Amino acid sequence: MGEIHKTWPFFVNEEHKKITDYIKNVSGIIEEYNINSQRLPVFVNDKSTSWICSLFTCQITYIKKALQRVSSINCALLVIIKMLLYIRACLARIINIDHVVFINHDLTSTNLWPDNINKIDKLIADISAKHPSRPLVFRSLNNVHNRQLIQSLLQNNCLLLRFREITHYDYNAPLTPKQKANIKCDFKLIEKNNYVAVIDADINEISISRLYQLYNNVYINKYSILNPQYTLLFFKTILQDSTFGSIIIKKNITDAFTIYKSNEITIQYPCIGYDLAIERKVGLYRQISSMIHKCAIQKKLLINESSGVLDFKKKRGGIQTSEYYAIYIKHLPFLKKVAWQLYLFFIKITRPFVENVIIRKLSQFEKN
Repeated sequence: MGEIHKTWPFFVNEEHKKITDYIKNVSGIIEEYNINSQRLPVFVNDKSTSWICSLFTCQITYIKKALQRVSSINCALLVIIKMLLYIRACLARIINIDHVVFINHDLTSTNLWPDNINKIDKLIADISAKHPSRPLVFRSLNNVHNRQLIQSLLQNNCLLLRFREITHYDYNAPLTPKQKANIKCDFKLIEKNNYVAVIDADINEISISRLYQLYNNVYINKYSILNPQYTLLFFKTILQDSTFGSIIIKKNITDAFTIYKSNEITIQYPCIGYDLAIERKVGLYRQISSMIHKCAIQKKLLINESSGVLDFKKKRGGIQTSEYYAIYIKHLPFLKKVAWQLYLFFIKITRPFVENVIIRKLSQFEKN
């Protein structure tokens, strides 16, 4: 298991490798900031195209790709959305939107924040002084897990930008009889289909290439090449890191898996994969979901369930909440700061229309 100096993503530098050796569509530099005896990864973005590190991809490219998956949309609405996206893209290019620094970014879809983080003013002052031309971006913030941190960031002149809707699961919260039945039914699918579920299997018993294949089948081939394109080296590396754990669903070979990470409060699973060739009634995703719930209950942790299939998660006790970016631009040169303020204002007034129309349509796609 990994030691403190071998935790992801810091050892990318220590092993003298490039980030692209681990994630094909992420490029930049990893720095380190120490606060409260904790190491926070600071990611200085370069030319990433994955949405986890590219604001342009999040705000424009991903939405354009989503539009291609929406078939039943009014022509007038489509024209308006495309026009708004064009304006958004023009503004994004003017401000060089991907010329940013991400704070506490471990290069996964959701970042977990330490519960006791403080001295935000010093953190902002130190990093903004080192990067005077780059906005500072704090990802994966929500009012369920990070209320105090959000308040601290707002007090230090950060601007909030709503990113997406996620769900969270509290093992202490009461469930309805129907939600309990859904989770129980999902869990029974493991035994019914003669599978074995293994939590934190020994790395020597896991086929890294199989995990890589299953992840790519779902996240890259089925959904989008804009998702992080993790390599074999990435999977091999994080499975040796004590920061991460795994859940495997298998017979002779692994047919479904998730890799999770946790802190003292929350568990989150940045990687999931399953065999798309296996009949849907077998419920591989449902099996993995039930094991994540079991793991969280055993460890007495909340679950950050991230985004996607919101209806499915709500039917199993998931509670919907908004996820935000906090963006610090006060230190930027005057004209660049004004341009960023204009861009953020435009996003705030157009997002409810653009994203909500697409989300409603895609929710139908996700059920298929």
